[in-house]
Amino acid sequence: MRNDIPYSSSMTTRRTPRSVTSAIVLSTLGVVLFCCLALLGVQYWNSARELERQFREQVKLEASRLGVEYQRMVDDTKRHLAAIAEDNAIRVTLQLGVEYQLQERLAVLSSTARHAIMYVASRESGRIFSSTTQPVPAELPEILNAPKALTGRPMLASDGRIFLAMVHPVNNRAEVVGTAAALFFPGGPAAAGAGRNGMLLVSQLGVFRDLETGKPVVVDISGDSSSRNAPQPCTLDGEPGMVVDTGFMGVLYYAPLAPLVESQRANIATSFFLLLGTVAVCGLLSFVIGTRITRSLRTLAETARTISLGESRLPLLDASSPLAEVNDVVHAMEAMLVNLRQAEELGRYRTLFEEVVDGVFIFDLDGRILECNSQAMQQMGCSREHLLELSVIDLAGVDSRQSMWQMLEMARETPAGSGLAAKQFEVRIRPVEGQPFHAEIHVRKLHYMEQEVVLSVVRDISTRVAAETALRKAKQDAEEASRAKSGFLASMSHEIRTPMHSVLGLVDMLEDTGLSVEQSRYLDMLRSSGVLLLNLIDDILDFSKIEAGHLELEHIVFNVDSVFERIFAMVNMQAAQKGLEIILYMEPEVPPRLVGDPTRLQQIMVNLLSNALKFTSLGHIITTVAVRRRAEEEVELEISVKDTGIGIQQNKQQAIFDAFTQADSTTARKFGGTGLGLAITKRLVERLGGDISVESRSGHGSTFLFTAIFPLPESGAERSVQRPFKGRRFLLVDDNAITLHYLSRTLSNLGATSREAASVQEAVSMLGSSVEAGSAVYDCVIMGSDLPELDGVSAHRQIAKHMGMSMPPTLLYVDLQHAAQGGKALPVSPLPVLTKPATPSRLAAAVEAAMAGGALLAVENEAASRHPEEDGQGVGRLLVAEDSSANRMLMEFYLKKASVRLDFAEDGKEAVEMYRDNRYDVVFMDIQMPGMDGYAATQAIRAFEEQEGFASVPIIALTANAYAEDREKCLAAGCTDYLPKPAKKRVVLEKLRQYL
Repeated sequence: MRNDIPYSSSMTTRRTPRSVTSAIVLSTLGVVLFCCLALLGVQYWNSARELERQFREQVKLEASRLGVEYQRMVDDTKRHLAAIAEDNAIRVTLQLGVEYQLQERLAVLSSTARHAIMYVASRESGRIFSSTTQPVPAELPEILNAPKALTGRPMLASDGRIFLAMVHPVNNRAEVVGTAAALFFPGGPAAAGAGRNGMLLVSQLGVFRDLETGKPVVVDISGDSSSRNAPQPCTLDGEPGMVVDTGFMGVLYYAPLAPLVESQRANIATSFFLLLGTVAVCGLLSFVIGTRITRSLRTLAETARTISLGESRLPLLDASSPLAEVNDVVHAMEAMLVNLRQAEELGRYRTLFEEVVDGVFIFDLDGRILECNSQAMQQMGCSREHLLELSVIDLAGVDSRQSMWQMLEMARETPAGSGLAAKQFEVRIRPVEGQPFHAEIHVRKLHYMEQEVVLSVVRDISTRVAAETALRKAKQDAEEASRAKSGFLASMSHEIRTPMHSVLGLVDMLEDTGLSVEQSRYLDMLRSSGVLLLNLIDDILDFSKIEAGHLELEHIVFNVDSVFERIFAMVNMQAAQKGLEIILYMEPEVPPRLVGDPTRLQQIMVNLLSNALKFTSLGHIITTVAVRRRAEEEVELEISVKDTGIGIQQNKQQAIFDAFTQADSTTARKFGGTGLGLAITKRLVERLGGDISVESRSGHGSTFLFTAIFPLPESGAERSVQRPFKGRRFLLVDDNAITLHYLSRTLSNLGATSREAASVQEAVSMLGSSVEAGSAVYDCVIMGSDLPELDGVSAHRQIAKHMGMSMPPTLLYVDLQHAAQGGKALPVSPLPVLTKPATPSRLAAAVEAAMAGGALLAVENEAASRHPEEDGQGVGRLLVAEDSSANRMLMEFYLKKASVRLDFAEDGKEAVEMYRDNRYDVVFMDIQMPGMDGYAATQAIRAFEEQEGFASVPIIALTANAYAEDREKCLAAGCTDYLPKPAKKRVVLEKLRQYL
């Protein structure tokens, strides 16, 4: 045979004939299909006959049931009729010829015979009584006069209905006093219905009628009409059906053939689908049988064709063929295919091995490299032959060889086929040529070439290591920058606040030098500008602190009422200058004490109230405090500030919470501000676990609402519902309806009832009415400072003239501008005064004091302005450590009227030496001083006291670092108290009075 015969393309497309398979499949399918058709024909014929028989039986049973049912109802009617005829009440009524409740009695006796209507006719008067209110049928008199001729058979009523008539005489002793009759309508009772498809028929004068409606129908009975006990074929109005006698007074039951036809159609469909399923199963069985018989030949032919196409993955016989020649050929081809597959798989795996993007090494348990891919050669910078002469230890850097030895030891102890220690190794690789690099090695132990080896994948991670190194360096740089920024903020806070302390203090000093009116006005402008600049500095430093993430919150127990009293004390003067009404309302559910940072809560409220005061010219500002949610260990407060100011446009309401942003940039010229207040407020609210929102319309005011979460203290967290004024009655006099509304709500929460008066005349009228009533006297009058015609004091005097001795105790509820009695606002009066707005606890205390006959002056700056010597303080010795000469002069000015002896130290070292040589009662210690700062000086003083056994002297820290963490740092260093700069004269004197 010649080997150079060209390969014919026709051989690649020629298919193995399958005539044997096709013949077997078709023959088997034909025989099975013929048998199935014969069986299905017989089954269909039997099923059709059975369906018809079942239908006839069902019709017969239904007719018999209806006949029995109607006969039962007739018997029931007869029993009811006999009961009516034998009823003594009816007999006596008919005999006496009266009509007393005869119809009601008849209705009661026939109430259970709902399928019949009962009648009673009086023999003497001829009047007919019915069990219903329906008209008496026209046929009834005829039935009553000739009962035997008309009863016992179906009759046709004038309205077309079919009925049966039954009569019974009514005898009283031996005398017939009347006749009882019953009209039974078979079509009426639902219990005797003919079912869903059937119909009841009755022959009336040779005409068939529907028993239900009485309408005539055309019935043609095609069967034997004499045999009515068996169903007979018929047509009713042209519709085929079956009819059978019910056995009840000639009533027939008609059943249409539609259900039978539907059943037969369903039978045909079932048979058809059964035939299709049988054909499909037979076809599948024929195909399986045929293919199994010829599988050996077809597999052999397919294998030969595939080999001719050069393919190696070939289907072979799973079992021996019954043909010996076929088995011999298959065995020879199988041996040939095994070698072909091994060569193909080896080539494919080699391709994958070479194309892996990482370096792949195979080495034995001693570390000698047995195989590697092209990427490994590229990583190591040498040829395959050179790599196969090396060990993995030779490729590791000096600092990574120990890791390589550990990996080899682990490989020797780990079973083949498992990951080594289920982890990766990071080593430094030293290639044959090139720069060393960091690598990540994944290893696995397996069998290769009849020995245990280690498969390792080496990935160059130099880029990742460099990125991680850069990231660590960037993190360190960021931390250094953050520390530098914190230090810069602390330094800036000190450097800016220290001169501001001197500036504002010198303003106070100049006030005592006898200035002219013009000079005093200039000084007020200087003070306002200084305070404004200080607030601006505070905002910028606070914002920087928040942005740097160095704002620390306090976690202390604080009194809620006290915090809000301080808040409104800070903004009352500004509200009084603009003539605005400030209102505070606290829900009774608000806990009296909370845990958290009261300073930050105060800062949020002051920012919101200051904004409201800035943009409000007329009207009022309402602050409400409520509880949104309460849990066992914490409470969420909901606080709102509502004003009647200029409002905010809808598209600007979100931008106002951004830094350096105002709702309208043109307002900055009129109202001032940097736009930091709300930005700081938003961040502080978020730090307190809440959120803030605004609702506003331009020209209609704004409402700022924020929430904050505060933990509850372990004890005393519950606000017991205090109702000290339960049963008390109050009269509220003020021309501001909003103030009266919230004051009334607060008193209601305290248990009191109140009435409101907007003028003196109205108040006099209400008080006079209460005196006349006697028992309805008011317990207290709360008088506002401004009324339409008079001030509060004058209004009280006028009311008191009318009331005389009946005038209840009175409390003046005034604005801050009216609080100082004897000034321009109010005349001098002995009445107790309460400044707006008041917390519930302060309001309750003021009212109790007023009703007790005392006088409560809530003017905080009066007590605060008193000097220590005015309080009777004794002489003390003070040491002030301050490096600024201006601040030393300022402290000397603050304390010149105090009964103290004052010494100064210019730095921390001098302060320690002076303290060791002298005894002082109080030390004011500046924190930022050259050389030894205030922290070190305080620690040195404490160490000296401990060494000598002296009592600790009060040391008050003076620092321009006004953050909570700065206060904690001062206290941790040993200071007794903390005073931020710029410190006001009043605050310094309060601290001195506290510790001296």
